[in-house]
This record gives sequence, C-alpha cells and structure tokens, in this order.
Amino acid sequence: MGPRPTLKSVAAAAGVSTAQVSYAFNRPDRLSAQARVRILEVARQLGYSGPNAAARSLRTGKAEAIGVLFTVGLSQAFKDPYLLAMLGGLAEITEQTGTGLVLIPLAAAGSGPDELRKSLDAVQRAVIDAAVVADNLTDEHPAVQVLRDRHIPMVRESINESGPFVAIDDRAAARELGSHLAGFGHQNVVFVVYSLHQQWTSVSLDDESHLTRYSRLRLAGLREGLGPRARVRVVSGGKNSPSPDAAGFFDQPDMPTAIAADSDVMATGVLKVLQQRGLRPGRDISVTGFDDIPSAATLGLTTIRQPIHEKGRLMGRLLLDPTYTEEQVVLPTHLVARSSTGPAPLVRNHRPEGTAPVTTEWQSENLDLEAYLKRIGHTGPLESDEKTLAALHRAHVASIPFENLDVILGRGIAVDLEHVQAKLVDRQRGGYCYEHGMLFGAVAERLGFQVTRILARVGDPAEIVRSRSHLVLRVATQEQQWLADVGFGSGLLTPLPFTSGAAQQQGVWQYELQQTPDNVWHLREFGKTIQTFAEELQYFVDVEAANFNTSTNPNSPFTHRPIVVRKDETSVRALRGRTYSIERPGQPTEQRELSDSEFTDLLRSDFAPTLTDAEISALVASLSPQKEAGHE
Repeated sequence: MGPRPTLKSVAAAAGVSTAQVSYAFNRPDRLSAQARVRILEVARQLGYSGPNAAARSLRTGKAEAIGVLFTVGLSQAFKDPYLLAMLGGLAEITEQTGTGLVLIPLAAAGSGPDELRKSLDAVQRAVIDAAVVADNLTDEHPAVQVLRDRHIPMVRESINESGPFVAIDDRAAARELGSHLAGFGHQNVVFVVYSLHQQWTSVSLDDESHLTRYSRLRLAGLREGLGPRARVRVVSGGKNSPSPDAAGFFDQPDMPTAIAADSDVMATGVLKVLQQRGLRPGRDISVTGFDDIPSAATLGLTTIRQPIHEKGRLMGRLLLDPTYTEEQVVLPTHLVARSSTGPAPLVRNHRPEGTAPVTTEWQSENLDLEAYLKRIGHTGPLESDEKTLAALHRAHVASIPFENLDVILGRGIAVDLEHVQAKLVDRQRGGYCYEHGMLFGAVAERLGFQVTRILARVGDPAEIVRSRSHLVLRVATQEQQWLADVGFGSGLLTPLPFTSGAAQQQGVWQYELQQTPDNVWHLREFGKTIQTFAEELQYFVDVEAANFNTSTNPNSPFTHRPIVVRKDETSVRALRGRTYSIERPGQPTEQRELSDSEFTDLLRSDFAPTLTDAEISALVASLSPQKEAGHE
C-alpha cells in the first residue's frame, strides 16, 4: 500500500498548482469546467477525496458549523418532537449558508461529576464557529462558561441579560395554564417534570432546585396561576415520558384532580397511563402539556402553544444573517384549550367512605364528549376559539332537532346533564331549549370556554310580558364573548358577538343584539325583538324551576301539542300539531294540515326518526281536537 495521496501529489500528477487543486474542491468558480473535471478525475484515480476539513478550519479559522447543545440525550433527541421542530427551523437557515450542525448532548441537571465532565469535554473539543444552547441554561452553567472562555458566539433559549436569546416567557405562559385550571376549580394539582428521579416519585422542595430551568419557571408560573390556596405537588416523570408500568401512583387515596406536565411529550405519557387505568382525560382527571407539538391536537391535549420552528429559524438568523439586527427576542405563546381539561369534581378525594362523589353544579365533567361529537358529526379542531365554537354551534343545530315530544308523551323533561345526554346523544332524540342549552354549555366548558347560563324571555315585553322560559348561553373565548343559542328552534345558526349593534347575516337570516339603557339585551331578527334577557347570575335550580313551569303549566305552549322545528340557512320547517309549515324570509309561509299517515311519515323521515312505533302512535292519538286547544 503506497503513501496516502495529498494535495501536492495530485497537483504534480495533474500538472497544475496546489491552489488549482484546492479550487477544484472548494472554489470551482475559479476554474474552467474542463480544468476542474480533469483535476477531479486525477484525484479520483489517486484516491484523494479532498482537503482535510480540520486542517482547513485551522488555516481559515472557520469551521462552518454551529453546535447545538441540549440535555435530553442524543438517542432521545431524535425522538423529541420539540427538538426536531426547532432543529428544522434552524436547518432552514443553515442550509441557505452551507453551514453544518454539530449535535452536542450535555449531562442533564442532577447528573454525576463523570457525566458532567464528559459533556464539558465535548463542548471544549467541538469544532464550531457558534452555538445554539437549546435548553434554559443559566450563566453559571459550566457549558455556557466553556463557550465564553472559547469566545464562541452563542444564542440561548432562555431570557437573560448577558447575551443574545430567542425565548418565550415560560413563567407567564404557565401562569395562564394555571389560571385555566383554576377556572375549572382545580386546587389539587400534580406537576410532572423531566427528571433523573425514578418515575412517579415526589420531588422535594430541595430537589426542585435541580430541575431544568424551564421546569422551574413553568412550575412557578403554574403555582401563581392556580393561586395561593392550591396544592401543587411535583412528581418525576423520569428521563422520558412516564411509563404505563408505573401507574400505581393512581391507586393513592389522595389523587389529584389535574396533572400538568412540563412538556407535551411528558403529557403524552400521562395520557397513556390514564388510558391503562380506565380514567378519562377531562372528565375523571384533567391533563395539560406544554409546546403544542403536532400530536397534541389529535390527543385533544390542552397545552401552551409556542412557535417552535420559528424559534429555531430566528436563532439561525441571529447567528448567520448579518441583516438581522435583533439580539433578544421574546416570542408569543397562548393557551390552546382542548378536551383533556374540564371541571374538577369538588372534594372528590375527601368525601366520607360510601357516599357519592360531589360534582360541579352544571355537571360538565360527566359529559361524554366523544359521543357528542359523533352525534353532531364534528371531526374538526377542538380549540377554545371562535372557529371551533361556530362549527360546533352550526353542527348542533343541524343535527339535533328542537322538540317537546316527551311532554306530550307524559314523561316530562329532566334537565340534569345525565338525562339530557342520555336522551339527545345516546338515544339521538331532540329536545327543547333547556336540554339543548345544558348539553351545549357542558360541551363548551369541557373545551375550555367560559360559559354563563342566562334565562331569557321570548318575544318583546313591550307587547306581551312572558316568564323567563328560555335558556341561552354567554360563551367567552380569549378574544370575545358570544351569544350561543342552540335551543330556540328558529333562532341562531351560529354564535352572535355579545356586542350591542353587532348585526350578522346567517344564511338568509339577519340577527343583531341591542342593549337598552336599563342593561336589558334584545336579540332581534330582521329588526324584530325575539328574545330579551339581563345578565343575571343563574343557578341550576333556576333552570330546573323554569323547566318545570314550561313543561307542566297549562298556559305553556309546550303542554298542548307536539312541536318539532328544524332550521337551516334558507328556511324554518315546523310541525305544530297537524300543521306543517315552511317559512322563508320575504316569502309567504307555506302551510298545510297533515293526515295521521302524513304526520307519521314526516316524523319518521326527518323530524324524529328514532321514535318507536309506540311513541308515534301515542303522538298521533294526541292530535285529537280536544288536545289541540291552547296557544303558543
């Protein structure tokens, strides 16, 4: 085996200078295409693959590479959706400049001295021009000090005063998460963190100082958002996501009502544990994450969204783009509320043995959200925003009819969520305003909206004063409040902004809200008042009392004849006793009287297809003239 070929031996064999050989590999623009092809062919025959990169970097002082420091471990890094998204953003910039990436795993917080020494040696030896510190490392961290001693420029992922960073406000973001849980009544919360401790073991106050910096910041913010009365325990999720094999934690008598994980990866492991234990996220126990990685939406995970890809991209620009002048960037975050959070069962863990669990007043924690979504055919996003609220409202109105048939069948109406859900969702029946409002209010609360129940009067009190016999909802997103009303039969198709004078076209229908000087709201359709209400606090007992009066009072329009109504973007189709009508704005109402068979066919084909033959026969029998008396 002969001597290893060098730049000089290739130059001699090709009859050119060493500079021309170097140009052939590194600066092809300095040579003609013919000359470069000839030099590269000679190099190939001699087995020469190009100038030594390390020697070249020593001569030029440039490694043309950026180091990326992180603490999750190299094998875990390739599985971590957060780190992969950030590296994707960083690579978008490095590809434009031909800069390489060098991954440098660091020893995690709490590691032994040998592990720490090895990782610091790797930082010391790394052939890099700059560094991205992809963990919230403080100025005192040894790896940061090594980079400074080497005079290597760095950009960090944490807010600091001593150098460039691209970061989020972890504490403020977690504070918002804590406020969200507090709004659902959670006061017994476990915070699951990345830690070298054994999985599902408690982390003492002394050990909290050894947590990663981002975990400490998020823990502090979570406690602030929950408030001083909340109990927050810190539990180790281990180095990776919690294993279902370590689920004995949930056999403890003092179970939390919510688990907040310091990352979506950790939260995903928590959800797997809950699944193994037969516990339902958002109903039996609430779960939150942090980051909003792609799988979070699929899992229905409530989390904090941060722009991960953009964070990596801006880090790259800060180091490599001379036109980018920012040095300290704080990126926005916001809460994404999904189905994994819901109301906390009150004092669930401190009730006398043998007694039933106490639930929240509106019982939203008992909602089967998956069954409801299937009932209305909604497969879209489940975020607590305007778009999701409008989609659910429209799908609900289109799928679940307005009807009073159980009143006519002599069964009465129950408005607790258990009975409402069994009827409207499980048996796929319709209902009237209280049933619709109770169901949709529970859905909105389960998805993270703030919901207020309001009793309204139908019609204009200036003409006829009626009792408060209708239930509407005020639903708040982060940006705005909305009037939601899925139970009027001929009312809103989508929520209306809770703002005076906010006219809105919904299909061929036009609605607006107007607030009078005495703080009474008027809902108007084509300028005519169809409802009025004041923002007075209502309790479940108020809804129960209103329902009892509406479903039993002889003067109620719902106690005399079957009423079924369906509405879409162009018309209202109504069955009132034997009278079938179709109403379209600006056109004469179409109306006709039905025979028994026509009445039966209409119920079965459109209005109430899940009714049994016996129920339909009983409704037909109710159509006798004696039972048609009354008014609506």
